[in-house]
Amino acid sequence: MSTLETAPDSWCILRKPEVLKRTGFARSTLYTRVNQKLFTPPISLGARAVGWPSYEVDHLLDAMIAGKAEGSIRLLVQQLLELRKQLGAEVNEEKEND
Repeated sequence: MSTLETAPDSWCILRKPEVLKRTGFARSTLYTRVNQKLFTPPISLGARAVGWPSYEVDHLLDAMIAGKAEGSIRLLVQQLLELRKQLGAEVNEEKEND
């Protein structure tokens, strides 16, 4: 697993059915965990579609499998969201330079 300083070179967006399958969560459990800051919120892919970066799901599953406490998982969620924000800023910067 890569560090949280950068996103892995190879990743994709996982749609909700795939996230539910990988985590074993029910839809309501997934959104409860998002509300409790125990899972990253989805990104909008369109009017009726959402997804999660695969590296975020991988990091969160690794933490859960390792038995990390909720406080540690909340910190991980904060770090993942900060990385998401940085990646978005980099993309916007690249667009401006084109």
